[in-house]
Amino acid sequence: MTNTIPTDITVLKQLIALRLDVNIWSARKKLTPADFGTLDLPPEKLASLGSKKVCNPEDLRVFATLKARAIALLDRHGVRFLGGWALPENAVKPVSEGLNVIATDFAAAKDSFLARYDQAIQEWVSNNPGGNR
Repeated sequence: MTNTIPTDITVLKQLIALRLDVNIWSARKKLTPADFGTLDLPPEKLASLGSKKVCNPEDLRVFATLKARAIALLDRHGVRFLGGWALPENAVKPVSEGLNVIATDFAAAKDSFLARYDQAIQEWVSNNPGGNR
């Protein structure tokens, strides 16, 4: 009777490495001293100005939700590995199909957002007076 134990190399040959790369616009802009008019600001050595929101964060929430769906899908089928995921070969097809659905939803959300981008920015500015200096 022989006992066959898979070696590390055999196991690695049965895994696929996948990296998810999703960049989402933060809708933030760096504040400048001009944004505060004549207000005396502390020296840069003591404080930084941070950022201001140039668009309603709710308009961008769908993108974070879709990214979270992709991460959850990968976490269900694989393990985190070298900044990505290691997936067993038999999980590649269902994961790929799931990621394609999410990518399609992401593209549709992007198109929808871009179609009303100018309107969304104008609404944000008009609903937040004083923030458009």
